[in-house]
Amino acid sequence: MPLIRANGVDLNVDLSGPAGAPVLALSNSLGTTLAMWDGMETRLRGLYRILRYDTRGHGASPALDTETRIEDLAADFIGLLDALDIEKAHLAGLSLGGMTVQAVAAQAPERVLSLGLMATAAHLPSRETWGERAATVRMQGTAAIVEATLGR
Repeated sequence: MPLIRANGVDLNVDLSGPAGAPVLALSNSLGTTLAMWDGMETRLRGLYRILRYDTRGHGASPALDTETRIEDLAADFIGLLDALDIEKAHLAGLSLGGMTVQAVAAQAPERVLSLGLMATAAHLPSRETWGERAATVRMQGTAAIVEATLGR
């Protein structure tokens, strides 16, 4: 599927499964791509229509040269649902993706059939902590934060 414009951002999207099935939309964690959901997509695609996407600045979704807030990521997600004519979906997210889907549920609860939150929080860590973690992933990859992440 080509990049889809949502909320002024181009997002790399994969939508698979039966056209009439309920939609399960998955939001990835920091430093990952939609590929993190490959195992789930394979197991669930017959039961659900699976929507996966690369969060802006991840994978094939380009970053914008602006500060990004969780509310912006939620607006991207809602814009993606709009662009794909998806009225309601089951939402699930891991870590950053979990924060994103919580914000979607807060901004547009009428769009949410259910919410699956994995290894996430209701708020971001401090700007310094988040910035350090993001910089480490950019420079050294996700392996560099595995031990600290498991510890949390």
